[in-house]
Amino acid sequence: MQVDVARSRGGPERDAGPTRSELVALAGVVLVAGVLRWVSWERTVIYFADGPEFLEIARRFDAGDWMGGFAHDYHPLYSFLTFVVHRVGTSMETAAAAVSVLAGTAAVALLYGLLRPGFGARKALVGAALLAVHDRAINWASDVQSDALYLALFLASLLLGQRALLSRSARLAGGSGVAAGLAYLTRPEGLVATVAVGILAGVYVLRERWRPLPTLGWVGALAAGVVLCVLPYATVLRAESGSWMLSKKKSVVKMVRLAPEATPRPAAPVPGETAPSAGAAPRPKAAPPPPASPRPKAAPPKTASPPARAAPPPAAVPRPPAGRPPATGAVGPATAVPPSPPRSALRRAIGASLRIAHEAITSLRYEMFAALLVGLALSVGRPGERALLALVVTGVYTLLLYA
Repeated sequence: MQVDVARSRGGPERDAGPTRSELVALAGVVLVAGVLRWVSWERTVIYFADGPEFLEIARRFDAGDWMGGFAHDYHPLYSFLTFVVHRVGTSMETAAAAVSVLAGTAAVALLYGLLRPGFGARKALVGAALLAVHDRAINWASDVQSDALYLALFLASLLLGQRALLSRSARLAGGSGVAAGLAYLTRPEGLVATVAVGILAGVYVLRERWRPLPTLGWVGALAAGVVLCVLPYATVLRAESGSWMLSKKKSVVKMVRLAPEATPRPAAPVPGETAPSAGAAPRPKAAPPPPASPRPKAAPPKTASPPARAAPPPAAVPRPPAGRPPATGAVGPATAVPPSPPRSALRRAIGASLRIAHEAITSLRYEMFAALLVGLALSVGRPGERALLALVVTGVYTLLLYA
C-alpha cells in the first residue's frame, strides 16, 4: 500500500489522506476496540481506587454543588461528562463507564491519525491495533477512571498540532490548544501537548524554516486555546484556596519527599525526668518517701554459723544540676547523641531517583516489552521529524511530572 506524501515548504511531510480501504480497515480495528472495552466493563466487579472519588464529584454536579465539584482535588472534566451522560437517563456508574469506553475507542482512531503521516498506513494500523487489544489500555478504558478520556484528548491535541505544523494554520494551532486545555481539565499533564508543539514551532524558526513574525501569531493562537480552558479552572482554584495554582495534584518530587528534611527531634530527656515544655515553669520535685521502720532480725539457728554481712550498696552518683552538662569523664547517665546533620540535596535526589527506578522496574509487565519491541521495529528507517516530536513530548512530560 503506497502513501501519497508530499513535502510542505519549510516543514515536515504532508499526508494526502487515507484511502477508502484504509478507512475500512481502521473502522474494523476501532469496532474491535469498542467491543473489547464494553465487554470488559460488563465483567468488572470492583472499581479502581479513584472510581468512588470521580462518582462523588459527579454527584456533586448532579446536586447543584458546582463549587464543590470544580474545586475538588481531582480535575473535573471526566466527572462533569459523567454527570452529563447520567442526565440522559442512565445510572451514574454506567454513565462513567460509557465516557471511558467511548474515549478509549476514539483514542485508537486518533493514534492512527497521528502515526500515519510519519510511518505510513500499514504501520499506523498496526500501532492502532496494538492500542486496541492492549490489556492495560482495555482496563483503563473500561472502568470508572479518567485515563481513557485523558489519552483521547492528549492524542487529539498532538494530532491537531501536527496538522498545524504541516500547514502553518493558526486555526488548527488554536484547536490543538483547546484540546490540550481539555486534557488538562482531565489531568494536569495535558499541558505537555501544547508545550511540545510550541517547542517544535520554535525549532522551525531556529532552522529558518518559519519566519519569526508570522510564527508569533501561530503561537498566540495555540496559547489562546489553552488559556480558554485553563484560566476558568485556575480561577476556581484560587477562589477556593486563596492562591493561584494549576492543580492540587502532588508532583513526583513531593511524592518521594525530595523537599528539605524536617527539623531533627530534640534529645530524649534523662530517665526519670520529664522534659519541660517551652515557657512552662519547672515542676517541683516530689518529697522523698519517709524511711521505713527497721524489721526485727530473726534469731540465727543454733547449729548454724553466723551469717556473712552483705556488701553495702554502691554509692549513688550525684546528678548534676539542671541545665548544666556533666563533667568530662564523670560516671553517670549517658549524654544525648547530637542529631546527625540533614543530608545534602544531591544525596536526597540520588536516593529518590533510586527509589523511583526500583518502583518502575518492579511495576513492569512482560507484555510491555513486546509492545516496545514492535514499536522499535516499526520505527526503523523513519525517524526524522517524528523522532523529534517523540523526544520533545517525552522530555517535557518527564519535566512536568517532576515539577
